[in-house]
Amino acid sequence: MNLIVYVQWLTLSFVYSDNDDPAELELPHSWLWDIIDEFIYQYQSFSQCLSKPMSEEDLAFTQNEEGQKWNVHIVLNVLHSLIEKSNINAQLKAYKEGGDITHADAVAGPFGCLSLYKMLGYFSLIGLCRLHCLLGDYHQALHVLENVELITK
Repeated sequence: MNLIVYVQWLTLSFVYSDNDDPAELELPHSWLWDIIDEFIYQYQSFSQCLSKPMSEEDLAFTQNEEGQKWNVHIVLNVLHSLIEKSNINAQLKAYKEGGDITHADAVAGPFGCLSLYKMLGYFSLIGLCRLHCLLGDYHQALHVLENVELITK
């Protein structure tokens, strides 16, 4: 079951991240958060499942036809590609340096100025922080959030 969700999510994410033109689609921010959150939760559940002893039949169920299974590098790649496509780090840096919304929109590019990509990028930053915490790399988790203003002035 987890592998099916994983493949569907990868398909969805690369539909939007591999296109040269932004998709004119609006989704509620709560849905975008749920997509990122569920993706990481499914990976976490899959990893926990693999850490338990299982039969050969159960092990075969965790792989697709090509013998692939969840891989942390693929999960990291998906999150990073959503962050890069949205150019969210440049936008957050512009906000942090005291720029106004027009300056942040100027550095956003064609994808980052759309709410869909901007929020997917922002939520991917938070998800990437969570993933690094799950992996035990707390320094990298904090580094990912360097442009996020955690304390408002």
